[in-house]
Amino acid sequence: MGVFILFLSLSKREDKIKFNYFPNNRVKNYLTQNEILFTEKSSCKIDCYNLDTALIVEYILTSDVDFRKSQIRGTECKKYWLNNKIHKLNLLFGDCNHSISLIDIFSESVKCSCQ
Repeated sequence: MGVFILFLSLSKREDKIKFNYFPNNRVKNYLTQNEILFTEKSSCKIDCYNLDTALIVEYILTSDVDFRKSQIRGTECKKYWLNNKIHKLNLLFGDCNHSISLIDIFSESVKCSCQ
């Protein structure tokens, strides 16, 4: 009886159940749930690397958070490094007062002269 009730209650859900218990998934979920602002440097690199800003969520979701490079403890403004092996990109996000900004983008294959 309990399994039947559980099946009925879960089949009526409109959105998928998300299990964001691991730190990597929690950071990526946090970044995608907020509006992302672009710095001048990141906008320049987006143009240089010919990236699509509409795909920024895809870039985030297919990335891994590098916690060794990230600065998340003891600072007011946190910095998250994301490594995307599919698109060969490294993304640097900043979180100051719950305002998310894409600070910089690094590509393994293309060099840009953005300052």
